Amino acid sequence: MLWFGWMGFNGGSSVAANMRGADAVLASNLAASAGGLVWMGLDAVVNRKRFGSVSFCTGAVAGLATITPGSGFVQPGFGLITGGLAGVVCFY
Repeated sequence: MLWFGWMGFNGGSSVAANMRGADAVLASNLAASAGGLVWMGLDAVVNRKRFGSVSFCTGAVAGLATITPGSGFVQPGFGLITGGLAGVVCFY
């Protein structure tokens, strides 16, 4: 539910239905996915746990929070980089 609302916030920040809004939504989705996967992987390796949904959700929120300021100004591929870095930095 939070992730869905975040798409409306980031995509709607352009105040128009244009490519900037679409790129913001795509970059936000990629950042959240990358952050969740990285956090879940680090949690499994560092803490010797199984892959868990709580770890993924925590990393997804970290990815969403870090991409929000620049979501309308970066290319969607940089969402992956931003989300991955968010997963690593926020984990430690």
